[in-house]
Amino acid sequence: MAGTKKFRQLSRFSTIMEDVAQLQKLNTPEIQAFDLVAVQPLTEKIFHVAVSSLKIDIITVDVTQKLPYPIKRPLINVALERGIYFEIQYSPAIRDSTSRKYMIANAQTLIRVCKGKNVIISSGCLKAMDLRGPHDVANLGLLFGMSQEQAKAAITTNCQSLLLHSESRKITKSTVGVVHKTKLEEKDKWIIEQNSANSKNKSESRLTDSESRKTDNDNSKSVKRVLDGRQSDDIIEVKKFKLDVKCMEANDIKSDVIK
Repeated sequence: MAGTKKFRQLSRFSTIMEDVAQLQKLNTPEIQAFDLVAVQPLTEKIFHVAVSSLKIDIITVDVTQKLPYPIKRPLINVALERGIYFEIQYSPAIRDSTSRKYMIANAQTLIRVCKGKNVIISSGCLKAMDLRGPHDVANLGLLFGMSQEQAKAAITTNCQSLLLHSESRKITKSTVGVVHKTKLEEKDKWIIEQNSANSKNKSESRLTDSESRKTDNDNSKSVKRVLDGRQSDDIIEVKKFKLDVKCMEANDIKSDVIK
């Protein structure tokens, strides 16, 4: 049908890491070809390496049990600067009350440290019965300590930004070449002409602005000189006018007394 968006199915690679020696395998072309790369660290050292140097998109935090490492703000800030997102999966807490207790406490800790930024909430479900609607998931975000805007972003705009980050991760390094303008091909000479025209327009605009400011300054100085020169005469005329008014008032009073 016309006007409908084309469905796109994404591929994701998720792994649980507990050995530092396995981390470098994530940078191989085979794994980097996936649309999304997610890591769940089990030690503080792996969490540090994942945040600072691994080419990944998502760090999954297992909030359904006691965290094996502390979540420190400096490392979180590094992840935020690199555009890495933290994932909270809610479905394990649906199946177990003990996991539910840990999930709320650990999620609140994560939200407090990262201030609700770069967080996505997903299902992580094994059965369709564990899925919840978007409004229910957003309400979970409120329970974790998010604001209403942050909870909504965790299931909408943050996910879109995550996909943009994954696209930039897969872009390879580019090279830049320098060519003298005399050696440009005929089809590329319009670039030089356009840059020259833009530079000329900018210089003319600066000249016009400078002349306009100079004219305004000259006019203001002329007006000031005129006002300064006429100041004493104006004061004399005002004083004379006040005297004339007083004389007229005195004459009126005198005529009334005579009558």
